[in-house]
Amino acid sequence: MSLPLGSETQTSTAGARDVNIITEREGVGVSREILDLTTTPQTLSFAEGLAAVEISYLDLGSAVGDWIYVVFDALSDADAATKLATAEARIRIMLGEVSSRSIIFARTTPCYRIDVVSNVATETGDSVVRIIGKVDA
Repeated sequence: MSLPLGSETQTSTAGARDVNIITEREGVGVSREILDLTTTPQTLSFAEGLAAVEISYLDLGSAVGDWIYVVFDALSDADAATKLATAEARIRIMLGEVSSRSIIFARTTPCYRIDVVSNVATETGDSVVRIIGKVDA
């Protein structure tokens, strides 16, 4: 049986399996935006922990950045800096990607911290990093 990404199965008392897709679970939405991101890392904390997150890097007019790097649940600022500088430890999101990146976290290990950095030292245009998340209820 194949399941949609981010889904969990639960066995009922009658032995039937129910699929619990994360987008259909109860939860609270959260939204954050970072305008004109540069090479100075930005840290977003979520005390309640995110079950899922969607990240977009959008051009609002003549943005000069090409991409952003994102890491999840760094243990400290030093850990975040190391992970942001290591290709295997980060994800890269291009400016203006057709669709956002969606990341689903296990119910037992939600995301409490997101660190983001751009590839340009100075954003002379207008760009926004949009982060939309879901917290389990």
